[in-house]
Order: sequence, then C-alpha cells, then structure tokens
Amino acid sequence: MYPLTVQEIVKATNGTLILGDPMMEIGNKSISSENKKWPPPGISIDSRTLSKGDLFFAIQGHRYDGHAFIRDAIYKGASVCLISELPQKLDLYLSDFPTFIQVHDTKIALQQCAKAYRKKYEKLTEIFSVNGSCGKTTVKEMIVQILSSVAPTVYSPENYNNDIGLPLSIFNLTPECRYAVFEIGSSALGEVDLLSKIIEPKLAVITNITLEHTATFGTLEEIATGESEVLFNLRPGGVAVLPRDDAFYSYLKDKVPANCTLLSFGFSKEASVYIEKYVTDSNGLKLYLVHQDERKKNLDALELNLPVFGKLNALNGCAAVAACLALNVPIYNIQKGLQAFVPPKMRFNLVPLANGATLIDDTYNSNPGSVRLSLSSFVETFSNKKKVVVLGDMLELGSISQEEHQALGDFLSDLPVEKIILFGEESKQVLKGIKGNKKNDVIYCQNRKDLLECVQNNIQSNSSILFKASRMMRFDEIIKDIQSKTIQSVSK
Repeated sequence: MYPLTVQEIVKATNGTLILGDPMMEIGNKSISSENKKWPPPGISIDSRTLSKGDLFFAIQGHRYDGHAFIRDAIYKGASVCLISELPQKLDLYLSDFPTFIQVHDTKIALQQCAKAYRKKYEKLTEIFSVNGSCGKTTVKEMIVQILSSVAPTVYSPENYNNDIGLPLSIFNLTPECRYAVFEIGSSALGEVDLLSKIIEPKLAVITNITLEHTATFGTLEEIATGESEVLFNLRPGGVAVLPRDDAFYSYLKDKVPANCTLLSFGFSKEASVYIEKYVTDSNGLKLYLVHQDERKKNLDALELNLPVFGKLNALNGCAAVAACLALNVPIYNIQKGLQAFVPPKMRFNLVPLANGATLIDDTYNSNPGSVRLSLSSFVETFSNKKKVVVLGDMLELGSISQEEHQALGDFLSDLPVEKIILFGEESKQVLKGIKGNKKNDVIYCQNRKDLLECVQNNIQSNSSILFKASRMMRFDEIIKDIQSKTIQSVSK
C-alpha cells in the first residue's frame, strides 16, 4: 500500500486515537503495481503473515478473533493496530507499540479505510466491477488479461470478492494504475450494495441472473434485485454491461442510471456485442463477435482464439470483450489478451490423464444455471468422445433444493452422455428426476470410496469425464486421487 497517515485512518474509520502520532505515515511509495503481492504489503488481518511496519486490523471472524493476536502482531513489528476492544493489559504494550486506534467494528473500519485509500490514489484509474450468479471470476480474469496488455492493472486475486477480500484488494492500487478490476460476490440482499459503494465502479459487468445461494438470497427475483444493486453505485457517466439473453435483462436495464451508458452482450443480435458464431473442441474456442451501435450499424467484427472451451466461455469472453470495447481498448489488445488467457483453477479446466483420457475440472462451485451451462459445454466440446459426468450436490439452495435437483435429472435425460455418476445426499433427487432409458446409464455412489472406484472403472483412453459440484463437496480431492491412481495403473 501507498502511505496513509494515522490521522487519515482515524478520520476514515471514525476512530479514536488511543496512542500514537497522528502524522505518522503507514505504507511505502516504493510499492509498485507490478508486485501483485497478496496480501497487499503494508496491511494485515493475520498476525502469522504480518510484516514489520504493517497496519493490523483485529478482525472478529467466525473462527478467530484478531484481538487474541494483538500481542503477536506487536512482537512482529506492526506499527498501527485497529481494535474495537482495548486489551486488558494495555500498559504491557506501551513501550513496544506506537499506535492504537479504537473503532466500533474493525471489519467496517477495514472497508472504510479501503474506500479512503482508493479515493486518495485512484487519480485517473478506470475501475471495473464484475458480479452475477456465475462466471464472474472467469470474466474478471479475462478482463484483467486484456487490460494488463494495455497498461498497469490492479485486481482482486482469485475470488477475493467478499466484505474482507475486496477491501484488502484495494490496497494494491497505486497511482500508476490505469485500470482496476474488482469482483463482487454476494449471497444475500445488500452485499453487492455494500461492496460497490466501496469501489464506486466506472464500469459494471453483470454476468447473469440464475439461482444461487437461495437459502440466504431468496427467490430468483430477489437475486436479481441483489445483483442489480451495483447499478445504483455507478459513477456519473459510467457504463453498465448487461446480459442481453437473460430473463432479467429488461429489469436490469431499467435500473441503469439515466446519466450512464448501457451495453449488452450475448447471442441475441439485439446485443451491443453479440456472438455470431463459435467453434469449440478439445483444442480450444474460436469466437466470432460483432460489435454494433444503437442503430445496429456494425462497428467491429472480431475473431478470437481462446484456450478455453464451450458455450459458457463463449459468453464469458463476449462479456469481457464488451466491457473492454466500452472503454475503447484496442482490438489488438483484446485479441492478444484472450489468446494468452489462463482460466482460473477448478473452472472447466482440462486435465489430461496418464491413460489418454481427459478430465474436466469444473468443481469450484455449482448452481442450477452453472451446471447446465457446464454440461452443455462439455457435450459440445467432446462430441467425438465417450462422455462421463460426475455430479455432486448443488448446495445452499434451501427450500428449492429437491425441486432443482430433480429438474437437473430431467435435463440430463436428454444429454448424449454414456454414464452419469452421482454422489451426495441432495443428488438422490437427481436420480429421481432422470427419465426413460437414461436411468440405465446412472450410478449412485453411497460414499467417497465407492465414488473413486466407480470413476476409475469408467475412465477409458478415449473418454472425457466432467466433474461438477459445489465446493463443499470436495471433489478436488477426488480428482487428485484419480490423477494419482491413473498414473499408477499406467506404470504397472
């Protein structure tokens, strides 16, 4: 992080300076946007990774309370500590620790401090946000790959998109950054509003609206309301990039402020950037896009090669392109950036196995919309191979879980796959939803040992096998075991 004074921190957080020099600076002007360190240098919420001179926030989390580690933070050289509770033996620390700031809530203080830091150092930075029900991490990474080829770009790493991860990401911003791209995650109403107020985006991408976290978010309509909250926090003259094919497109469109511009993306020829054609196979994705103005006059025709696969990534790529075109990024940089794109882990990643089979790891998360896109992309990408799908529970769906898992079974009934392997308590409902002769192709596994054996028995050299489940199903561990056992069997 670049410097903030203690006085600026106190003002931003409405805190009380208990001890210390208000004019002392925290941070280092030698920090460069090229460092891309995590956590950002100069800021800490974890005494184990704290470096000398850091600003330490004693966050109260679900598992740990940072106040229990104040002594550790001091001994490791933290220069400022933000706390909501004074230590019982404060006098023990006085000779070692220069500054205490007391705030009402340390997590809120982190968010307030991040907002103040962003306002101080953003200068001419164009700030992007990406949110939506699924695809947001991939779209964010695609945008980052493109923009990084143009100018210094800062971004939220991996999926640091919540009320702690996003504020922390802001502290990697430096005055030299031309672009900043932040992912906004949510599982309830109000969360997108909170996070988008911190970054105040110039450009906001909403990837789609589909069922997600319904146990906490509520209905599909409430999900649309929650994801639309970012639009109220667009800066004047900003840009909203919306999914033209989505059932909630008109709803989202009506939420765009009058002083902002609307662009859309998708397969519809009504979209500002639409997919004219795409070709996908195990070698990658070739994407043909058309960019048009409001009068449907063609502005650009783009041909793109991406090292990713399927319809889902055609839509992700289209969203990223629309966002970059909105800010006049040169087509050359768009093509160059996407050609070099590396997909995030556990998001439709191809994993070659030692016996010649291909495993597709799409296990980061799963909801009704994302699993259908994943299955469709899998079928079209590997049309010439034997196809096996391994599905686990879609979690956090609440009262609609049984209905949605049965509906997934109905969807699977029409897919050209040779084998369906199911695992998880909720996935018993998928079995009930599968119709006709397709029931003969289904295996339900009672435990993880059976699942591993079943998968192994169905991996052949000419097969492709898709893994898809919610993150808490821990399918990544099964995949590691499959890789290990495949290597062992080939070496025998």
